[in-house]
Amino acid sequence: MKSTEYIKELIDRYWTGDTSVVEEQEIKTFFSLNNNLPECLEQWRDWFEGESAITNLKLNDDFEKQILAKISSTETKKKPKIKQMITLSIAVAAMFAIAFVLWTDKTTCDYDEISYAEAVRDYETTKEMLYLTSSIINQTKTKVEDNISELKVVKEYIKLK
Repeated sequence: MKSTEYIKELIDRYWTGDTSVVEEQEIKTFFSLNNNLPECLEQWRDWFEGESAITNLKLNDDFEKQILAKISSTETKKKPKIKQMITLSIAVAAMFAIAFVLWTDKTTCDYDEISYAEAVRDYETTKEMLYLTSSIINQTKTKVEDNISELKVVKEYIKLK
């Protein structure tokens, strides 16, 4: 059985991307075999056990048929409007930016010093960032809609001449 110190080192290396597939499997196995862990390791249980649950997810035989049917039915539908595509692109870019910032912030974490207050602070910061992103997306959507309306007026003006 691996020691908790060894697993802590592996987790540190995992967050910096320096573990091999075999070492990552050791971490997952460690969490699946140990029910009583120190708090500094227990906080990561859901992460490593959840990842293995997703990996072991099995799809039924009809899954591919259902996906292909859904794709073919959406191909015949009306194409999305440009303003919806722009809004979606902005939202996706903002989410990637937030995820990157949060990911790079966690790579230097010391497990023994994480407290509940720090976790709550990080949660509140993330929530504020998501509210800010949502607000920016809504403002952008409004601007895009206004610009499209103006373009329609210009287009009608040009047709009249």
